[in-house]
Amino acid sequence: MPSDWSWVYPLIENIRQDPSWYSHSSEAEKETINSRFIFEGRGQLEDWLLKKCDRKHIKKRPNTSLNQCQLMPNGKLKIALSNGETIYTDHVILATGYQVDIKKLSIITSGNLVDQLAISDGFPELDTALQSNIPGLYFTGIHAVKDFGPMFFFVACAFAAADIIGKKIGSMWFVVGKFLSLDS
Repeated sequence: MPSDWSWVYPLIENIRQDPSWYSHSSEAEKETINSRFIFEGRGQLEDWLLKKCDRKHIKKRPNTSLNQCQLMPNGKLKIALSNGETIYTDHVILATGYQVDIKKLSIITSGNLVDQLAISDGFPELDTALQSNIPGLYFTGIHAVKDFGPMFFFVACAFAAADIIGKKIGSMWFVVGKFLSLDS
């Protein structure tokens, strides 16, 4: 059965209209939303994806981390895995099990921001405009999921994020909104 994502758009609109909507929702409401995303994402999409990846030449290594990757002179990749295995390959696909830890984001750690940033469970603490405790520093996407909900895992929420941040920063919003045609 194909996934039905039509129920997500009203949630995104709720966030656009009231950025505090998700954070002020009850724990039961949040759990219902999160469970639905897990069902649609994992229960529906992963089943489809697993069937597509069930090929003899594709080897899955669940619960394994990539410790080191080195480009060899012949163009192959030398991969050292957390399970002690070393492999040589043409392609590596890493896409699952990401745990948010803002302290590992190089753009934050390469400067002097990490010690100033309010962090909770690896996520930056955000206000209702997606702004961190550091004025002018905003986070969207996966880094906003804790405060704004699982909709922010998906590109579909990019317009809501642009709308929320745009309203906060003011005069620049007219230019962004005009080019993106967000009001249409």
